[in-house]
Amino acid sequence: MFVLRPFLSLLIASVATALGLGIALSAADRRASGIASLRPDSSADALVLVGVLLLAIAAASLALHWLGIFIVGAIHLVLGGLAVLVPTGGILSGAYSPVYEVTGMLTGIDRNLGAGAAIFYFSGVALVLGALLVAAALAVRSRLEAPPTRRPNAIVASVVGALALVGSIIVLVVVGDEFVTLLFSRFQYEVTLALGIAGAALLAGVGGLTLRWSSRGGIVVGAALLAAGLIAFVGWSWLPREVGGLLIVTHGLPIIVGVSILVVSIVAAVSRSAAVPIDADAL
Repeated sequence: MFVLRPFLSLLIASVATALGLGIALSAADRRASGIASLRPDSSADALVLVGVLLLAIAAASLALHWLGIFIVGAIHLVLGGLAVLVPTGGILSGAYSPVYEVTGMLTGIDRNLGAGAAIFYFSGVALVLGALLVAAALAVRSRLEAPPTRRPNAIVASVVGALALVGSIIVLVVVGDEFVTLLFSRFQYEVTLALGIAGAALLAGVGGLTLRWSSRGGIVVGAALLAAGLIAFVGWSWLPREVGGLLIVTHGLPIIVGVSILVVSIVAAVSRSAAVPIDADAL
């Protein structure tokens, strides 16, 4: 049974992530288009939440084994890094972005899916989420074999983790939204903004690594971000234009990040039941 856990976790994480992102991103773009045209689509709202639920299941696969979330996070990290750090443009311009080409292909299949995926990757959400998941997987893997953390160390880890995650979210929302807006509205690539998103991913990784010692900071920040995302999702018409008009907010991406932080933090908190026993040969 222990040998099967890595493969089960990978299967659950990959399938739930693919389905969850496909449903959530397509429905989120359809929802954003409806809001922009003053014709809200309640079915799109419901589908976004279904996709988020599937992504929560993907994150919960960490309870089985760390490998699934590690690989899924690594894919997010690579694709998100290529999207943000490689300038878009054609081959003749000297810049070629494979993620830009992939999102273009998705647009040919489903316009809403392609547009939603473009916001997800080029806003830096994928890069930040990937850094978080990879770091959380490594933190849980090391936590399983470590002695209990002393209370002072746990408190410090909670504070550091919470501050790192909050900083990452603030930079992502402010810098990431400006980056993707300039990229797709003015076809302008800003190196400084791209580096800012990379900094947000680094902070998210630090926050994920602190789950090795304490999960309280991650639980608090994840729950707060999830609640804020849901409030913005439901009450978008009451939000100030400066907030409600952000692409990251209109596409419900704070909910995706919030639920991922919350779920992996809760799993890390209970991980001493040992998803991988110390004497197991598997990974």
